[in-house]
Amino acid sequence: MRALHFKLMLAIFLALAISPIAAFAIGVSPSQQEIAFAPAVRQELSLRVINEPMKDMKAVVYARGELAEYISFPQTIVSFGAADQMKTIPYYIDLPSSLPKPGLHEVELVVMEYPESFAEKESTDTVKVIAAVVSKLYVRVPYPAKYAEGELQIGGGNIGDSIPFTISLFNFGTDELKSITATVEVFGPTYERLGTMEAGPLSLAAGNSGKLVAQWQAKVNPGTYHAVVTVNYDEKRFILEKNFDVGNIYVDITGIEVKNFKLGGVAKMDISLMNRWNDEIKGVYGDVSVKDDKTTYTTFKTASVDIPAQADSQIVSYWDTTGIAPGTYKADIKISYAGKVSQESYDLNVNLDSINVVGGPTGEAIKGEGGKLSTTTLIIVLVIVLIAANIGWFVYFSKRLKKK
Repeated sequence: MRALHFKLMLAIFLALAISPIAAFAIGVSPSQQEIAFAPAVRQELSLRVINEPMKDMKAVVYARGELAEYISFPQTIVSFGAADQMKTIPYYIDLPSSLPKPGLHEVELVVMEYPESFAEKESTDTVKVIAAVVSKLYVRVPYPAKYAEGELQIGGGNIGDSIPFTISLFNFGTDELKSITATVEVFGPTYERLGTMEAGPLSLAAGNSGKLVAQWQAKVNPGTYHAVVTVNYDEKRFILEKNFDVGNIYVDITGIEVKNFKLGGVAKMDISLMNRWNDEIKGVYGDVSVKDDKTTYTTFKTASVDIPAQADSQIVSYWDTTGIAPGTYKADIKISYAGKVSQESYDLNVNLDSINVVGGPTGEAIKGEGGKLSTTTLIIVLVIVLIAANIGWFVYFSKRLKKK
């Protein structure tokens, strides 16, 4: 039974995907109908299924959509003979005591050809192309005398901009709405209230539409914010909510630093990042390449990190400097996050025991214990000593020659 059920569901999925092509094989009537809502009432309705190819077949019927739980079929599989051009399939809708809002509520009644290959005794992995058609049933819930609905649109903007909040209103009732007002509240990521604006009043005749507009000065950090709009009309109210962005999500590359380096070893490059957004950014990672004018010496993809709102973080890249000569190289850094990319390039001055970053923090040279001089410093001192010694010897021998 489980295998049969799985194959039947797979067939239903394929039938819905290909029904525009295969619909000629089976028909249904009516294509749609509408009934009035009556609380806690059972209504009997029917579908007419048409055997257009006039062949032996079976049809399965079921409901899907908003009101599917209220639909029942006395018989879900109907058999057709080659001489049966049409059959009527009864069904019931058991309406609840109430529906959440006035207007039209839809349910789809699906009729699908049931392939014989899906018989319980058969075992096959082949899914036959089948036909499915849909009849739509609408249940209309009447509007009260005073009833309004609305939609909220929020304009984009950057830091410091005046952002418009537009409330589109629709009077679906039978009476005029004499006074419609709206209160707009803006909240931050921790749900702290950042601003409150009022809009209105507005009057709307029955069947008409209108708009209320409020403005908010976005003196905030870049990020995602939340708007709650309370619409009041003639002693009734409804609430609209929506998220909106100020500025663009952005991770800033604030620097690169190399510590404890010795040429020929592996350079550990600490890349500093700053989340400029007001919410956590997850899965931030970097692609780092080191090159000169002719050669790319390494490419490295870092591990990913999650950076809290308005916080600093680091990712790490590595460069094996075996065979690398002292000199100037370029590090290209590309940071990927939330479908966006930040990029920066740094010049790296590579010495025997340090990498100095041009335009960023300077890498530290290795220091011995007790404040001993570094290798580079010792070499410089030795060179100076040798030069001084050579000059001394030159002066000494020059004086000896003059005396002779």
